[in-house]
Amino acid sequence: MIERALNLFWIALGLGALAGSIGIGLWEPRGPASGFLPFVAALIITGCGVVLLVSRRDEDRAMQLVWPARTVALRMLVIIAGLIGIGLAMPYVGFVVAALPIMVVLMLAIERQSIVTLLAVSTLSTVGIYSVFTRLLGTKLPASGFLGL
Repeated sequence: MIERALNLFWIALGLGALAGSIGIGLWEPRGPASGFLPFVAALIITGCGVVLLVSRRDEDRAMQLVWPARTVALRMLVIIAGLIGIGLAMPYVGFVVAALPIMVVLMLAIERQSIVTLLAVSTLSTVGIYSVFTRLLGTKLPASGFLGL
């Protein structure tokens, strides 16, 4: 019952964000407009809400798969601290240099992995995010002296 209500909430939130992003504008002659990225995010939120709503799942089993209560708070604090750390460090050292070590810490907070996987995924995701914003969307992110990133 609670899960269905939450799924309906995500669908409503996504539809509201879709309407808002269309109102802002999705595309302009030079490329994506301000509403494009919120539109994509809203599509994902709405789609996930619909999939979760129509999928048949055992709600008792779903409740058993949650993290132990004592680690949830710690994980949430690590994620919040990581996001604050990126925001504070980025103006001084640039996006890539600020985001890469914090991405490693965030991945460690989510799940322990091999060092090779951890470094590879952290590096690829950080450079990927930087490339999407700077090259595809034309957004200027703070740069550092490290390889011009």
